[in-house]
Amino acid sequence: MAGAVVLIVIAVIHPLGTLVSMPNTNYMGETGTLTLDGSAWLKEQKPDEYNALCWLRETAKNGGEVVLEAPGDAYSYSSRVSAFTGLPTVIGWRTHEMMWGGRKGGVDIDQRCADSDGMYTEGAQEPLAKYHVRYIFVGETEQERYGSALETLAGCEGIELAYRSGKTCVYRVI
Repeated sequence: MAGAVVLIVIAVIHPLGTLVSMPNTNYMGETGTLTLDGSAWLKEQKPDEYNALCWLRETAKNGGEVVLEAPGDAYSYSSRVSAFTGLPTVIGWRTHEMMWGGRKGGVDIDQRCADSDGMYTEGAQEPLAKYHVRYIFVGETEQERYGSALETLAGCEGIELAYRSGKTCVYRVI
């Protein structure tokens, strides 16, 4: 009986601690408004990316157009394009892809990450065609990962600027 009481007390500590601490974190944004709308934080904290994602979601309405975004790891700010638009991307959270795809998927995942890097830094046309990429998203994550190498992308033949909001850009593959 005592073991059950201890187990219940331990199980209740985490949810109660979360209720107390969450309103004081940046995940709630400056307003501290509780909402089930995950994009509310994005709209407040990263308005340029929010605007670009809204534009992309509205522009690519058929949902089959592939978007390139920088690969990233689980529970990071990466993979926000697919999460907020519902559009397919070349690679999502690398570690989740490995976990759910199994060991045999590791080679493909590594190749997709390498191809994504090449598309951003070299404007590599072959992977753009291979993955049927229609849009290339360049936001905070891509700028941090690739830096000045992104200048190559902007000057590539067959790629045009389709949308800009502040420092966030969406390129169209033509």
